[in-house]
Amino acid sequence: MQIETYTKELEEMQKVTKEEYLASLRRRSSGFSRGVSKYRGVARHHHNGRWEARIGRVFGNKYLYLGTYSSVYLG
Repeated sequence: MQIETYTKELEEMQKVTKEEYLASLRRRSSGFSRGVSKYRGVARHHHNGRWEARIGRVFGNKYLYLGTYSSVYLG
């Protein structure tokens, strides 16, 4: 591949820090923290079957745990 293929990405990278750019890639990813739910950051808890909510942090691989809930109703 040629460098011209990534011109737009290179311009975006120059405007932000490495951590901010990685976070933006993760937010756009369809596989990031979706679990079995259609909502980002919500997945079934593997032990008790309740819905677990968490958000990713920009630095490192850690998550901020928000709790478990009986449903994903956001009304």
